[in-house]
Amino acid sequence: MDYLFIASRRVYPIADITETRALWITRWEYENPGDVKRIIANAAALRFNVLLFQVRGDGTVGYPSQLEPWTDKLGGDDPGWDPLALAIELAHAHKMQLHAWVNVYPAWMGTRPPTNGEQLYFTHPEWLMVDEYGRPQRLNRHYVWLSPSHPDVPTYLLRLCREIYSKYNIDGLHLDYIRYPSPAYSHDAPPSPLFYETTSHRLRTIRSCGRLGAGRPSHDLWPVSIGR
Repeated sequence: MDYLFIASRRVYPIADITETRALWITRWEYENPGDVKRIIANAAALRFNVLLFQVRGDGTVGYPSQLEPWTDKLGGDDPGWDPLALAIELAHAHKMQLHAWVNVYPAWMGTRPPTNGEQLYFTHPEWLMVDEYGRPQRLNRHYVWLSPSHPDVPTYLLRLCREIYSKYNIDGLHLDYIRYPSPAYSHDAPPSPLFYETTSHRLRTIRSCGRLGAGRPSHDLWPVSIGR
């Protein structure tokens, strides 16, 4: 799965909710309050009723957080305004839902390291995905990723999501990038024993089927496909 909607308990009432007309608003679209006002006014004029407003992209955020630094798209420091709070206020004024869009597992983006020493890339390098030789994922033009199976990562991400939905009157969380970037990552120690513990009996049965010429095993036996 690449993205997921999670509705909050405080869904804003909308009369015309018989169909969802959603619009993604990426973190690259806004740099100042005027940008947010223009985007939401345009969305209302075009009759969208759900806005997916990106507040986390690469281990940095577009709201004042106790956990992660400000995004470089807003100067990397407190810009003196709260994009998420403004977006919620304007969306609700237009009778639209506002969902906070979060890139879940990306930890950083780009070929250069963060300039902020408090960013995850520096503070928790042990959380990053590794290849089959245990080497951390290198910086690249896309993302470096947090490992979903590192025991501390889910707890951290839950705290981040809780910070958003407990502080803001959002109508839902839109969770993106809930996956691995490729089969090359992550081969860190925690997931490997768990993987073999839960799948070894299926692997043995598949090998037996192959030797006996019994054909391919059923989907019930092997419900998860592996991209190798």
